[in-house]
Amino acid sequence: MLIRANNAFLILGSLALGFSIGCSAGAEPELDSAEAGGEEGDNSFGSSSGSETVVRWNNNSFTAMTGSNAFEVFRGVTMVHIAMHDGANAVARTYNRYALGSISGSGADATLTAAKAAHDVLLSLRPDQQSALAGMLQTDINRVSNSRVRSRSLEVGAAAAQAIVSLRTGDGMFEVVPYAPANPPVPGRYQFTPGVAAGACPQCPFVTPFALASGDEHRAAPPVALTSAEWARNYNTIKDLGRVDSTTRTADQTNLAKFFFENTHLTWNRAARDVATRRQRSLTTTARAFAMMNTAIFDALVSCWDSKYYYEFWRPLTAIRAGDTDGNDATAPDPSWEPLGVTPGHPEYTAGHPVISQAAALALTETYGNSQFTLFSTTPAPSGSTRTFRSFRDAAIQAGQSRVFAGIHYPFSVAAGIAQGTAVAEDVMDLDAWEERDY
Repeated sequence: MLIRANNAFLILGSLALGFSIGCSAGAEPELDSAEAGGEEGDNSFGSSSGSETVVRWNNNSFTAMTGSNAFEVFRGVTMVHIAMHDGANAVARTYNRYALGSISGSGADATLTAAKAAHDVLLSLRPDQQSALAGMLQTDINRVSNSRVRSRSLEVGAAAAQAIVSLRTGDGMFEVVPYAPANPPVPGRYQFTPGVAAGACPQCPFVTPFALASGDEHRAAPPVALTSAEWARNYNTIKDLGRVDSTTRTADQTNLAKFFFENTHLTWNRAARDVATRRQRSLTTTARAFAMMNTAIFDALVSCWDSKYYYEFWRPLTAIRAGDTDGNDATAPDPSWEPLGVTPGHPEYTAGHPVISQAAALALTETYGNSQFTLFSTTPAPSGSTRTFRSFRDAAIQAGQSRVFAGIHYPFSVAAGIAQGTAVAEDVMDLDAWEERDY
């Protein structure tokens, strides 16, 4: 099914005025009976330590996977949180499971089980981090004094990890897929930009998603025609607003572009850690939220990369320097044009930030509702700054807008990304694994 976006300028608002579309803050969702308390024998299920454990192992995941490429981290963090969700629910029996099957968690501690599941997934991905991971797990082992409970927890946690590791073996992430841009160059077709020698993750369109049937399930509709008025409008918008020395882009728009320079999965996992810390939920609800969000992030990546490498649309840096080759009289070239941001090494359409951000935002909203939150970035401008958003979805819209201000993506690509991210999130949130227990 091809995903079509509404008019890019209606979705994004007036970029020149910095208008952003968000959702009004909603009421705090009430806790259901499962979130409000625990079961006898599960000493962490309803306590604040549940959120703390999930947040800590999310941090541990990024620490342990330092040095892995971003795409492997996307996948690895998703595996960690699915294993934690499955392990916790083998014990607490609140929600269904994704990979674990019917193994009983009777006699185990849910928190230690979840921690062991995370540990073992990370150890399978980064065996060179064995010593560091053992130290991380010891924190959780130390809080369970009963040797039988401890032993049972480690057993069930190991099974939860093995289930997702086995399921993802041979998923295509480590396949070698050759890629080269069109030669000679073709107007509208992607070309490597300065500093890029190889396409980023050309195998990603073919990697098995966690929830979608395939990477092309939500392929975007084709990009706009080069001879159209819509192309000229998008071209001239980013040519003006996205150039490094733009006199139209405001200081705040420049700061917004720089704020979201980092890899998107870092931004949204940081947002999830902050919200989970401030708005405590049970272990199983927090584990579910992180598993759902990271599943949405990974499948959004696969869906986006399918569109990127299927259409191979050219980047603004290439298009604007060759504006006299597109057959459109309204797109004057500028051979010296430079974007504000560094152009990533993969095709332009669809824009990754809005696809991934919209999917993550909708998944987080499912658990935590619409509410204002403050986010900081590892690439803030000015240094030390934070940004406050009206909702997760407002942050997703602004993350998309930032790519236009950075000179990296066209408005129509951002709009298509939002639509694509929505479609992915809806499928992810419909997974049976997140439903209340039916076994």
